[in-house]
Amino acid sequence: MDDNEDERQYDLSKFVDNPVAFVNEHFVDEYSISGIETLIDDVNAEIRKQDGKLMDIINEKATTGQVAYERFEKLQCATNDLIKKMSDIQTPTLRSEQSLKILTADIRALNRAKTNICNTIVNLKRLHMLSTMLESLGEKAKHRKYNEAAGLTVVVRELCQLVQPLREAPPVVKLLTSCTSLMNDLKQQLTEDLEIMLSLNTSQGYLDIPLELEDVCKCADAVDDGIRKHIASKYAKYITQSYESMFPTSFDLKSLDNINERFAWLRRTINDFDELYGSGVPEHWHIQASGAWAFFESCRGQIVSMLTSSNDQFDPNVILISLLRCKEFEQEIDYRLVNYSDEAAPLERQSVEFPEVIPSPKNRTTSAAPHKSLKGVLSRCFENFLGPWIANEEMQLTQLYDKIISSSEDDVIMHVLRSAKELFTAISALSSEQTLFEMSSVFERIIQKYQLYLQDRLDKLDKTLAFPIIANKSGYIIATCDYCIESLEHLHDEVVETIAPAYRELMKFVAEKEKFIVTKSDAVKRFLDESCKFAPIKASSASPLKDLQERVMEAINLAVEHLPPCYLHYVTNKVTRGAMSHLKNAIFSLGCVTEGYCQQLLLDSYSLHKLLTEGVHEVVDPLPLGYMDAVASDVDKIQTLIKILNSPERDAEAFEPLLLDNGGNCTREELDQILAIQRKG
Repeated sequence: MDDNEDERQYDLSKFVDNPVAFVNEHFVDEYSISGIETLIDDVNAEIRKQDGKLMDIINEKATTGQVAYERFEKLQCATNDLIKKMSDIQTPTLRSEQSLKILTADIRALNRAKTNICNTIVNLKRLHMLSTMLESLGEKAKHRKYNEAAGLTVVVRELCQLVQPLREAPPVVKLLTSCTSLMNDLKQQLTEDLEIMLSLNTSQGYLDIPLELEDVCKCADAVDDGIRKHIASKYAKYITQSYESMFPTSFDLKSLDNINERFAWLRRTINDFDELYGSGVPEHWHIQASGAWAFFESCRGQIVSMLTSSNDQFDPNVILISLLRCKEFEQEIDYRLVNYSDEAAPLERQSVEFPEVIPSPKNRTTSAAPHKSLKGVLSRCFENFLGPWIANEEMQLTQLYDKIISSSEDDVIMHVLRSAKELFTAISALSSEQTLFEMSSVFERIIQKYQLYLQDRLDKLDKTLAFPIIANKSGYIIATCDYCIESLEHLHDEVVETIAPAYRELMKFVAEKEKFIVTKSDAVKRFLDESCKFAPIKASSASPLKDLQERVMEAINLAVEHLPPCYLHYVTNKVTRGAMSHLKNAIFSLGCVTEGYCQQLLLDSYSLHKLLTEGVHEVVDPLPLGYMDAVASDVDKIQTLIKILNSPERDAEAFEPLLLDNGGNCTREELDQILAIQRKG
């Protein structure tokens, strides 16, 4: 077969790919058709070759399939053996699982039984201790051994809370009822003993045995907070009765001694209480604070009654002095009461027989009410009666205002009344409510009058006055308005910080501030209007721009001298722009010009440019932002217009490159106006 392959004359691969093309290529005529036999032999040989290869592949695949089948049978047998073994293992496993579930249930049942037994033992111990301690507490209370009773009370209260889950059981209900009854009896006994020891009992009771006040109060804290509140209320009533008995009538505001007597009485009362009972009564009971509040309430009632029932109008100074005295005393007592401690001493419980059945010891403390400030309790009563004093202050402010505006000195205009900060600091020492608000209204009225005065002063400036005089007076008005605006802002912040929240939203100086801003704007405008009054530029003048240059420098120098520094840049920009505009308008207004005049204008424009840059920079340092570029642009335009004016050419097309649209600095309208001016010689 290999020999046949070597003897082949034709490429059979081409024949297989495209038989028609192959035949057309090799058998083109009758002579070449004689070789068809050779092609047929080659094709048959190739067929035999491919049949042999195919049979070899079939035999190989058959052998491989048989081997794979044998392997599959072995694998199936192994799988069946494995399934059988797993079944043999699973059966005892299921039996073990069931046994384990039963065992777990038994363990849980035993655990619940153990827990119930332990809880029963704990509850029995607690009930035993509660019963025992109730007997002991009753015995201690009977013999008034309050120091030991306090510790027992703490434990009894804890045990009562712990046995609450058992309250459905009749014996427990009976025990808890006995506990409640004992606590109520002890509470009543402690209250009576404290009233006797603090001399608050009106029945003149006495104690059979001497007691320590500190132990009684300690036991009272352990039993119930209501005892402390009751004693504080009882002491407050005692103070009220004692005060009204000592001072049954309203005091006379005209006599400070009358007020001082009442205040001295409260001081003595607090001092006596501290001396007699201060070491025994805990500070967190706030007994002194309760008494002080009772005194202030009674005293306030007398003040209000006296102020409202009197037919005579009180002297403002008397009201003011009384208010200050009350305010001083409020601060004194409030400071003293604040120094008393609000923290109660920890209540330690009695040692117990079975400490393991009670949670870890907790030091029970009593909750004390937060300190309530006394400031304003008495002094606030005078708020509605300070009208005469406010009217008197307003009259004094008006007189001061009239004195200021009547002064012939110009610089006195800077002194706006007296210092607003000092004024309202003094008022806030008296009140942070109605009085402060009313005085703010008074100040608003004075400020409004002052603003009208400044506006009138500005309106009366004669237009014929010399520029330095107008600059001087405008500068004072501008500076004064700035001072007033700044003062009003600071004043608003300080008053809002001090005044009561109810009046805070009403405190606004917006309208007054806006009026001062308007007056200031008018004054600035008046100064600028006068600064930009440039003399006409005469065509016959040898130096046509000399007056313009002098006016510019005069305006800037006067601004430096009389205006606040913050306005200097603004004035510099406005005056220089105005000068440039005036020069341009003067050029456009010319009817005809000579060549010499145009050349002089051009020379003066260079001089003007130097003045506006170097000359102004000597006075104004630093220059306004963008000033140099703006001046250069304006001067370039002026010089361009002058050069066009000086040119003999009058055809607009010749100057097209100078238009803005073509990168120049002139508009079409400006070019037409310049070309319309006649040029002589």
